[in-house]
Amino acid sequence: MHLEDWINAAASYAAVLTVYPDDKKAHGTASYLYHERLFAFPRAFVLNQQWLERNPADVVVQSDFAEKHFTTGRFSECEQRIALLLANPAVGQSIQVALQAIRIANSLALGKTDLVQGRIETMVEGITSQSE
Repeated sequence: MHLEDWINAAASYAAVLTVYPDDKKAHGTASYLYHERLFAFPRAFVLNQQWLERNPADVVVQSDFAEKHFTTGRFSECEQRIALLLANPAVGQSIQVALQAIRIANSLALGKTDLVQGRIETMVEGITSQSE
C-alpha cells in the first residue's frame, strides 16, 4: 500500500481472504483497491458478492454492492437494491445520501429521466435535515 503498487496490494488482500474469509479489513481494502484504484469493477463485484454470502446483514457492504451493480451495468438490480436499503432504518444518513446520488445516476442510465428531479429534491431534503 505504501508503495502504491495497487495491483499487488489488491491481490495480497484478496489472498488474505482465501485464508481468512471473514477478515473485514482485508475485504474492505481489497474491494476499495479493485473498485477505486484499479477500476476492476467485476472483481470488486465478486468480492462483495462473496462477502455478503457469508455476512448478509452487513449494510455497509450491501450499499457498496449496490454501487458495484451500477458500475458493472446491472442497473435494474441496482435500483432494487437501493430501494431496499433506503427503506432500511439501519442504513445511516451519510450512506443514504450516497445511495440517493447513485440512484439518480442509475435513473439516468435506465432512461427514467422523469424520476431524476424528485430524487434530487429528496436527496437535498435529506442533506438539509442533517445536523451540522
